[in-house]
Amino acid sequence: MKKKETKKLSDKKKPQSIECKKAELKAGQIIPYLPYVHSILNELVYEYKLQLGPRAIILEELIPKKSKIDRNSMLNLGDRISGRMLRCLSTAPIKSEWTKISSRHRGFLAIAKKYIYCKVIYSIF
Repeated sequence: MKKKETKKLSDKKKPQSIECKKAELKAGQIIPYLPYVHSILNELVYEYKLQLGPRAIILEELIPKKSKIDRNSMLNLGDRISGRMLRCLSTAPIKSEWTKISSRHRGFLAIAKKYIYCKVIYSIF
Protein backbone atom coordinates (compact mmCIF):
# COMPACT_ATOMS: atom_id res chain seq x y z
CA MET A 1 0.00 0.00 0.00
CA LYS A 2 1.36 3.41 -0.97
CA LYS A 3 1.67 6.21 1.51
CA LYS A 4 -0.69 9.07 0.95
CA GLU A 5 1.28 12.14 -0.10
CA THR A 6 0.47 15.31 1.74
CA LYS A 7 1.30 18.75 0.49
CA LYS A 8 3.23 20.89 2.93
CA LEU A 9 2.98 24.63 2.88
CA SER A 10 6.18 26.08 1.51
CA ASP A 11 8.33 28.02 3.95
CA LYS A 12 9.20 30.29 1.04
CA LYS A 13 5.60 31.46 0.68
CA LYS A 14 5.53 35.25 0.42
CA PRO A 15 4.11 37.03 3.50
CA GLN A 16 0.74 38.63 2.93
CA SER A 17 1.17 41.76 5.05
CA ILE A 18 3.38 44.83 5.43
CA GLU A 19 4.18 47.15 8.35
CA CYS A 20 5.91 50.48 7.87
CA LYS A 21 6.16 54.14 8.80
CA LYS A 22 5.05 55.45 5.39
CA ALA A 23 3.32 53.66 2.50
CA GLU A 24 1.78 54.37 -0.89
CA LEU A 25 -1.71 52.94 -1.34
CA LYS A 26 -3.42 52.56 -4.72
CA ALA A 27 -6.92 51.19 -5.27
CA GLY A 28 -10.03 51.61 -7.35
CA GLN A 29 -12.05 52.07 -4.16
CA ILE A 30 -11.08 52.98 -0.58
CA ILE A 31 -13.71 52.35 2.10
CA PRO A 32 -13.12 54.05 5.49
CA TYR A 33 -14.42 52.58 8.76
CA LEU A 34 -14.86 54.14 12.18
CA PRO A 35 -11.65 54.57 14.19
CA TYR A 36 -11.15 52.43 17.29
CA VAL A 37 -8.48 51.70 19.92
CA HIS A 38 -6.42 48.70 18.76
CA SER A 39 -5.77 46.10 21.47
CA ILE A 40 -2.11 45.42 20.50
CA LEU A 41 -1.04 48.98 19.65
CA ASN A 42 -3.07 50.64 22.45
CA GLU A 43 -3.64 53.56 20.06
CA LEU A 44 -6.48 54.96 18.06
CA VAL A 45 -6.34 53.38 14.58
CA TYR A 46 -8.19 54.18 11.37
CA GLU A 47 -9.31 51.14 9.35
CA TYR A 48 -9.68 51.10 5.57
CA LYS A 49 -10.62 48.43 3.05
CA LEU A 50 -9.02 48.78 -0.38
CA GLN A 51 -10.77 47.14 -3.34
CA LEU A 52 -10.56 46.95 -7.13
CA GLY A 53 -6.89 46.25 -7.79
CA PRO A 54 -5.35 47.46 -4.52
CA ARG A 55 -1.60 47.76 -3.98
CA ALA A 56 0.50 48.87 -1.01
CA ILE A 57 4.20 49.76 -1.26
CA ILE A 58 6.57 50.57 1.62
CA LEU A 59 8.13 54.04 1.23
CA GLU A 60 9.74 54.33 4.67
CA GLU A 61 10.73 51.53 7.05
CA LEU A 62 9.98 51.27 10.76
CA ILE A 63 12.73 52.26 13.18
CA PRO A 64 13.56 49.90 14.90
CA LYS A 65 12.84 47.43 12.12
CA LYS A 66 10.50 45.19 14.13
CA SER A 67 6.90 44.20 13.43
CA LYS A 68 4.21 45.18 15.93
CA ILE A 69 1.11 43.24 14.81
CA ASP A 70 2.14 40.31 12.59
CA ARG A 71 5.60 38.76 13.01
CA ASN A 72 5.50 37.54 9.36
CA SER A 73 5.02 41.03 7.91
CA MET A 74 7.37 42.40 5.26
CA LEU A 75 9.38 45.35 6.62
CA ASN A 76 11.89 46.30 3.90
CA LEU A 77 11.84 49.43 1.75
CA GLY A 78 10.11 48.74 -1.58
CA ASP A 79 8.23 45.63 -0.41
CA ARG A 80 4.73 45.48 -1.86
CA ILE A 81 1.52 43.52 -1.56
CA SER A 82 -1.52 43.30 -3.82
CA GLY A 83 -4.70 41.28 -3.99
CA ARG A 84 -8.43 41.53 -4.54
CA MET A 85 -8.97 43.25 -1.17
CA LEU A 86 -6.60 44.75 1.42
CA ARG A 87 -7.30 45.73 5.02
CA CYS A 88 -5.22 48.67 6.25
CA LEU A 89 -4.79 50.06 9.75
CA SER A 90 -3.20 53.46 10.22
CA THR A 91 -2.49 55.58 13.29
CA ALA A 92 -3.25 58.72 11.27
CA PRO A 93 -6.15 59.43 8.89
CA ILE A 94 -5.40 58.79 5.23
CA LYS A 95 -6.17 61.45 2.65
CA SER A 96 -6.67 60.10 -0.85
CA GLU A 97 -7.09 61.74 -4.24
CA TRP A 98 -8.73 60.58 -7.44
CA THR A 99 -5.99 60.27 -10.06
CA LYS A 100 -4.59 58.11 -12.85
CA ILE A 101 -3.10 54.98 -11.21
CA SER A 102 -2.20 53.03 -14.35
CA SER A 103 -1.95 53.67 -18.08
CA ARG A 104 -5.69 53.07 -18.59
CA HIS A 105 -7.40 53.36 -15.22
CA ARG A 106 -8.15 56.02 -12.68
CA GLY A 107 -8.41 55.35 -8.97
CA PHE A 108 -7.47 56.52 -5.52
CA LEU A 109 -3.89 57.27 -4.56
CA ALA A 110 -3.00 57.83 -0.91
CA ILE A 111 0.19 58.29 1.07
CA ALA A 112 -0.18 56.90 4.58
CA LYS A 113 2.09 58.51 7.15
CA LYS A 114 2.96 57.45 10.71
CA TYR A 115 2.43 53.72 11.36
CA ILE A 116 0.56 51.55 8.83
CA TYR A 117 -0.28 47.85 8.68
CA CYS A 118 -1.79 46.31 5.52
CA LYS A 119 -2.92 42.72 5.06
CA VAL A 120 -4.32 40.83 2.07
CA ILE A 121 -7.92 39.74 2.81
CA TYR A 122 -8.63 38.12 -0.56
CA SER A 123 -5.73 37.20 -2.80
CA ILE A 124 -5.77 37.18 -6.59
CA PHE A 125 -5.21 33.44 -6.83
